Amino acid sequence: SADIRAGRLAGTLTGLALWGYVRLEEEKPDYTFGSPRDVFIFLESLDR
Repeated sequence: SADIRAGRLAGTLTGLALWGYVRLEEEKPDYTFGSPRDVFIFLESLDR
């Protein structure tokens, strides 16, 4: 349905925003969150 598609789009946009934030954080020496790959794995785990 359209609701599911909208939810998936929102999830994708959230993932991209998180990934972009993580990329910025990677420039800092006190970086602790994890790699963009970790974020992707986390998002994939939510999708199941």
